[in-house]
Amino acid sequence: MKQKQLITIISSIILFTTMAFVTKAQVPQQQGSNIDVSDKEIQTFVNVNREMQPQQKEVRSKQKTLIQESSLGMKEYVKLARGQDKPDKEQKKALKELNAKMKKIYKQYDEQLKEKLEDFPITYERFNEIRKASRQDKELQKRMQEAAKQGQSKEQQGQGE
Repeated sequence: MKQKQLITIISSIILFTTMAFVTKAQVPQQQGSNIDVSDKEIQTFVNVNREMQPQQKEVRSKQKTLIQESSLGMKEYVKLARGQDKPDKEQKKALKELNAKMKKIYKQYDEQLKEKLEDFPITYERFNEIRKASRQDKELQKRMQEAAKQGQSKEQQGQGE
């Protein structure tokens, strides 16, 4: 059970660090990560993600449903989103519509995130800087995973007392 929670936390972090294909048209991609992130910021980032898990789960569910109900289907969408296949005219149209719907879902999540961040010692802007950096910085991803594991261990110890 505890391992499942840890996997969920890590997958939640990964989910929101890999949503670049939804917004890459508007946001120019950075080359590498050149920001310093303290251990405290990493722990805060992990804690926010942990508390946002129910909302993240809802977003994943809505996105999955949208993709499955689209003319593309899951397998085709994944191939196109990863750039493994070149979309034809119909697929481009379906992708555009699907991404617009997914963007609305993500925007709703983003508003919930802004509210949640009011309870933490990190700004929305800084949280996003860290999120964007973690997309490209393997070392930062590793530090986040380690912080999630440590947080999970502390939580288990607290429950064991």
